[in-house]
Amino acid sequence: MLPSDLTTFDLQKELLKCKQEARNLQGIKDALQQRLTQQDTSVLQLKQELLRANMDKDELYNQNVDLQRKLEERNRLLGEYKKELGQKDRLLQQHQAKLEEALRKLSEASYQQVDLERELEHKDVLLTHCMKREADEVTSYNSHSNGFLPPVVGKGAASITHRGTSDLQLVRDALRSLRNSFSGHDPQHHTIDSLEQGISSLMERLHVMETQKKQERRVRGKSPRTQAGSEYRESWPPNSKLPHSQSSPTVGGACTKVLYFTDRSLTPFMVNIPKRLGEVTLKDFKAAIDREGNHRYHFKALDPEFGTVKEEVFHDDDAIPGWEGKIVAWVEEDHGEN
Repeated sequence: MLPSDLTTFDLQKELLKCKQEARNLQGIKDALQQRLTQQDTSVLQLKQELLRANMDKDELYNQNVDLQRKLEERNRLLGEYKKELGQKDRLLQQHQAKLEEALRKLSEASYQQVDLERELEHKDVLLTHCMKREADEVTSYNSHSNGFLPPVVGKGAASITHRGTSDLQLVRDALRSLRNSFSGHDPQHHTIDSLEQGISSLMERLHVMETQKKQERRVRGKSPRTQAGSEYRESWPPNSKLPHSQSSPTVGGACTKVLYFTDRSLTPFMVNIPKRLGEVTLKDFKAAIDREGNHRYHFKALDPEFGTVKEEVFHDDDAIPGWEGKIVAWVEEDHGEN
């Protein structure tokens, strides 16, 4: 065999060996390529899972922030509620203290009302006793009408009259205090009105008796009895009347009837002023009704332009307008600073 043939055979053998190695390398390459593909797929899955985990983490973080914000809001509201609760507790304590004070004042007012009622009953008894004593004096006077002197004359009669005047003043003050202790629309005002009207009726009867006695004395002529009766009449106060009640009738001369309303009673009151209609001034009206405090005075009048009106009078020297032969007035309490 030739040497060239040996070389070709070796070369072919080497070629086959190289091809075999090339095929082996290609198989290894394909295997590695497949494995790399699988690893890429695994890496992609891991990335997706990591992305989902990050998203879940962000969501949990946002939820945590939201819960933290809600917790702070709840804590703030709880602090405000505690603050309001403390304020309401303080207000409740203040109102409770005021309520206790009001109850105490109400209890004191009730005791005072009871005392005033007792005092009023006592004064009523005293007034009844004075009226009875006056009636006994009138009876005694009638029994001594044959010309002899009455049992009590001079200083004795003046002393009795002075005591009657003092009792009347005490009754008047007690009624005024009792009326002021009630509210403006209390139904007890009607009871006081009835009592005042009864006392006024008794006063009117006394003055009627005085008038009859005066006429009888004028018929019999001047005597010591006349002087004692004059002293007795002069001892009565010039305004012997009760507030809000009817005054005593005037003996002789012109007299104007006055009907007036107050904001404390639905029942009107009536007084008589010993002056002619048109001559009565606001000062006369104030002296007749004898009311304490500041008041505003309105009188029923006829205006040529507006017809029937309520005319307010301010000055004491101003004349009071009349209405159909009498005076109709409204007395209102003035709560202003002046």
